[in-house]
Amino acid sequence: MWFFEITFTEYLLNPLDLESDNLSIYLTSLSLHLKKTKKPRTRFITMKEEKRLRLRIDRKIVGYQRTVGTRMIFFSKNEFWWNGQPIHHKQLDEFTGFQDKNRVNIYEWDIVRFSLSNETGKEEGVVLWHAKDKCFGIKRLHDTGFVPLEVEGVKIFKNTDLEVFSYLFINPDFMKQLGLEDV
Repeated sequence: MWFFEITFTEYLLNPLDLESDNLSIYLTSLSLHLKKTKKPRTRFITMKEEKRLRLRIDRKIVGYQRTVGTRMIFFSKNEFWWNGQPIHHKQLDEFTGFQDKNRVNIYEWDIVRFSLSNETGKEEGVVLWHAKDKCFGIKRLHDTGFVPLEVEGVKIFKNTDLEVFSYLFINPDFMKQLGLEDV
């Protein structure tokens, strides 16, 4: 059996080096190198090795942080272009590992519409970390129920069951109703 070892090399081009005066973004190009080998040396980055955070100053989202492994930390203002330039922030919201029906990343403190089955209508809740159960879940806005996003590695929701429509940190009335503080 033959395996192919794939190596990506990323090049960052400085716009000042290019001839076009109206180019104002950094371009990234990737070159792909294939090498035939008899021994697999694949190493995948798993969610446990990658941690994403949403960075805020009070009610304003100022960027995102992505930590890969233990030493690589990247920052972005839009979750698309990443670099090593730190972004000043006061609060951190952790990524849950889920996306909604529009492929929007779901972070703690997001307010979502969700349904547990096709028979029930959409409910609204806020995504929170449950310290006792050590898991992310949805705390319903209109009652005391808490629904974990996954149980023992099994996802409770499909992406189509979730939709982010607001943030708890811009809705102080919901924060007060739920007895929560943004620290």
